Amino acid sequence: MEFDAIDKSAVLMAALASTVFGALYHWGLQWVWLYAWHRRTDAQKMDRAREEEARREGRPLHPTHAERAGRRFGRPPSGTPARVPPMLDGLVPAFTAGICHILIAGTFAAIAGPGLDLAGGLRTAVLLWMGIAVPFLAIHHGFTGDIPGPVAPEAAHWLGVLLIQGAILGGG
Repeated sequence: MEFDAIDKSAVLMAALASTVFGALYHWGLQWVWLYAWHRRTDAQKMDRAREEEARREGRPLHPTHAERAGRRFGRPPSGTPARVPPMLDGLVPAFTAGICHILIAGTFAAIAGPGLDLAGGLRTAVLLWMGIAVPFLAIHHGFTGDIPGPVAPEAAHWLGVLLIQGAILGGG
């Protein structure tokens, strides 16, 4: 692979555009995430009730996938103070997303190569989405025990990100 032939300004523009798209997309669909979160917390309440019932009856406790995922990924219990100061609450994930989009755009440019046109960029974006993003989301949501509701909006988000990056990298 020829890494010297990668247009670094196109990579940065693609990363910036896809980060802005992601922010607007998630802001526009925040009701989907809130609905999914409320369903998750309702399921956690039911799990806690099942645990309490098992304790009363003396049965062994077996955590569900969602409970194991919650402990593994450090989700704080309700009522726990936030780990990040409130004024930085949205900046930390936005900064992380920007860095990740730079990495994604750079990887996209390296995979596609220097002779990429607009049609090739869009084709490559769809192939990367079908071959990497969708299987990753399916595996991630399957093993963490999350409800399947947010998978479709997340998959649409990643399709948009990759199409934007493919169009900028292919058109630049």
